[in-house]
Amino acid sequence: MQERTYIICSHRQDKLDWPNIVDPYCNNEIFTDEDFDEACDNIICENCNRDILPNTYKKQRFHRLSVYLNPDKFMNWFEGQLSNTHFMWQKVERGVYYIGGQGEFVNLIILDFCTSNILNHR
Repeated sequence: MQERTYIICSHRQDKLDWPNIVDPYCNNEIFTDEDFDEACDNIICENCNRDILPNTYKKQRFHRLSVYLNPDKFMNWFEGQLSNTHFMWQKVERGVYYIGGQGEFVNLIILDFCTSNILNHR
């Protein structure tokens, strides 16, 4: 799990910063490092090229929490869950399954885990 802090370039609630806005519609999310020091680090918006001073103008900080899954462990868990059901299933290739039961069959594609070959044949 990873937590990162970011600011939004043109954020109307940043009252002290609002007079310095170049593009009022620029909603670029700019990540800041924990050791960010405004005295020696520059933040420039990649979208509107504005120099941003988040501490001086007391810009609101936002947090993004990201979870990274181990693909192999996830697929093993998923296949274990399938095995514990009454469905018949077959792994076609990584991330692609045929699943059937009670006369019904579906193709299940887990896009984040399938290979690009299967997507190119659609």
